[in-house]
Amino acid sequence: MSRIAIRSLFPVSRASSLRRVWPAQLRLTGARQPAAGALGAAVIALTVVAAVTLGVPAAPAWATTSCSGGGSFTISSDVVSAGSSCTGAVTIPKSVTSIGDFAFTGTSGLTSVTFEEDSALQTIGSDAFAGSGLTSIEIPKSVTSIGNGAFSGTSGLTSVTFEADSALQTIGSDAFAGSGLTSIVIPKSVTSIGDIAFFGTSGLTSVTFETDSALQTIGSDAFASSGLESIEIPKSVTSIGNGAFDGTSGLTSVTFEAGSALQTIGIDAFDVFGFDVD
Repeated sequence: MSRIAIRSLFPVSRASSLRRVWPAQLRLTGARQPAAGALGAAVIALTVVAAVTLGVPAAPAWATTSCSGGGSFTISSDVVSAGSSCTGAVTIPKSVTSIGDFAFTGTSGLTSVTFEEDSALQTIGSDAFAGSGLTSIEIPKSVTSIGNGAFSGTSGLTSVTFEADSALQTIGSDAFAGSGLTSIVIPKSVTSIGDIAFFGTSGLTSVTFETDSALQTIGSDAFASSGLESIEIPKSVTSIGNGAFDGTSGLTSVTFEAGSALQTIGIDAFDVFGFDVD
C-alpha cells in the first residue's frame, strides 16, 4: 500500500497528525583533528612522506558490496546507502552503525537481510526498506531507533523480531504501515510508538509488550485499521493519541495493566465504525 493511499483514508480532522517532514539527503562530511603542537605536526608530516614513499594506499572513502541476486549497496563512514538495485539476500557487516534513509526503498526483489553477529547498528533510517520484498527480519539489539516509514508498504513482511536485550527506544511514524505483520512483541525499552506506525496492518491480530515496558506514548492512528483483537496497555503509558485504534473492527478487549499512569485518551481513540468507546 503506498503512503499516498494510506493517508487518503484518514479524516480531514486529523490530517495535521499525518504530516511528515522528508529528511534531507545524507551528507558525508569529514573532520581533521589539529596536531598538538610542532611535534605533532612533524609526526604527521613524516607519516605522510613515509606513506607516499612506500606506496601505501589511502583508505577508501566508500566501499560497494554486492547483493546475492544482483545489484549492490554502498557503505561509507559505516552508513549503508544506494541499495535500490539489490535483489536476493543482503548481509550487513557488523561495523555498520546506520542504514541510511531510502537505502533499500522499492527493492521488491530483496528477499532477505541478515546482520552479522555483534552488530553495531544503531539506526534504521526513514523509508530504509519501504516497499521492499522482505518477508522477515530480526532487528539487532543495538538498534535504538526505527525511522519513519522504514518498513512501510512491505506487504510480504509477516515477521519482525528483536534480538534479546533490545535497546530500541522509538518506532517512527508509519514505520510498519501497510506491512503484512501478523503479530509482534514490542521490546520493553521502547518509549514511543509513532503516528500511523502500524496503520492498515489488517493481518496484525496480536501486539504484546514485554514485561516492565517503558512505553509512554501511543501515537495518533498508530494501530488504526489493524486486525487487533485484544490488547493490554502497559502501566507506563501516559498518552494514547487521536484515532489510535480507530477502525479496528475485530478489537473486542482493551485492558490496562494494574497501576496505570494513563492521563490522556485522544479523540476517536477507540472509534469503531462510529461507535466511540473512549
